Amino acid sequence: MKILILLYILASNFVNNDEAILTVISTSGVNLRSHPDQNANILEKVNYGEQLSKIGDTGERENILGINGQWVKVKYKKLEGYVFDPYVITSNWDFPTLPLNEKFALLYPVCTCFGNFQYNPKLKWYGIFKTPSGFEAKQVFFSYHRQAAAIGEEVCIDIIDDKKPLFILGSQMNIKATSGAYAKPVGLPGAFNNTELINRNFFYDHKLNKLIYCYENREIDVSEKELIPNTLSWRGDLNEDGVEDFIVDFGDKFSKSILYLSLKVNKQVTFKKTAEFYNGYCC
Repeated sequence: MKILILLYILASNFVNNDEAILTVISTSGVNLRSHPDQNANILEKVNYGEQLSKIGDTGERENILGINGQWVKVKYKKLEGYVFDPYVITSNWDFPTLPLNEKFALLYPVCTCFGNFQYNPKLKWYGIFKTPSGFEAKQVFFSYHRQAAAIGEEVCIDIIDDKKPLFILGSQMNIKATSGAYAKPVGLPGAFNNTELINRNFFYDHKLNKLIYCYENREIDVSEKELIPNTLSWRGDLNEDGVEDFIVDFGDKFSKSILYLSLKVNKQVTFKKTAEFYNGYCC
């Protein structure tokens, strides 16, 4: 009996300790304050990705800059204080999401699934903005906060800029994107008996569910298995190699936006699936 009680206590402590670990998701860090108030003294700045031990909830709810949350009491190193909980997460398994390519990331300024949590401090982040004369890429700064969703929680991408970009590209290289274009929807999924010219050099075979990009007399298959292409949403030269890149939106309720980036290998151009953004039901 004593052994069973001891095992129960150890198991309970394990669960509690696991639940008590918080990770900072605000890219600019979070302030550890002396009291549960945004005007209280700052004891320490806790950086993005650092962890704190949760001591307990205060029940003190507040709206700060339009973000609802509550103050939680935490321990950081040898300090005890309070942090605003939208800027921390209790689960570390998706921090951050493993990208397709560590040199690139694709984001949109929305509230979405934790599966799109891709911040990498080593990348430069550029917003692609529509202008009267075309498009421009401008370096942007953004952060994350979490909030309640219809089911569970979601993460929100907050742009620190007066205008919202069309999308955000994380890259190790400098991005200009002075040219670009929107493209039209791929077509009705029910039209299974024809091959349709979607947009310059893009063809969609409804019967085979294949999206083909014709480049230098080559047919390049840019289809996504089990997902119907919905919209060719962007095309333009992002990496300034003289060959346009493009973003394709696949699916409907369950969807992915995928960035295909041109890449020159042995003097031949190919197109690599470089980054993706999920938009659909969150688990």
